Amino acid sequence: MQRWPSCSSVVLTVPHDADPAVCLRPFAGTPGADACRRIKALTLCYEKDGYAKSFPSASLEELLRCAPLLQTLSLWVSPLLSAASLGQASSALAALDHLRSLKLGRFGWIGCIGAQLAARLTHLEIADIGRRCRP
Repeated sequence: MQRWPSCSSVVLTVPHDADPAVCLRPFAGTPGADACRRIKALTLCYEKDGYAKSFPSASLEELLRCAPLLQTLSLWVSPLLSAASLGQASSALAALDHLRSLKLGRFGWIGCIGAQLAARLTHLEIADIGRRCRP
């Protein structure tokens, strides 16, 4: 993010055949957290053949750590539905103390919204898109 000093909003569209860790590339080599602290809005798209594809919770957690002051998050991906994955995703979302707006492209994410996060949200949009990423 050092290359884009005025950027506060990021849309990441990850190719279906790519390793989900590719979404961390824009944040790689950023000295300190200053550049990443500018990011206030993040949209993540991961699809194959027009359908939202499952995104690993570990990759999501690592990505969200790159933007600790995030206020708006849009997830146009499918969650992994194992209890461990949902727990990890829930913890990653709960750690975003400044998050106020959440847009979810699959109903499977509802279980990841804990009580503390729910109390902070001023905008929640859930649209089980099934098809097409919608940044």
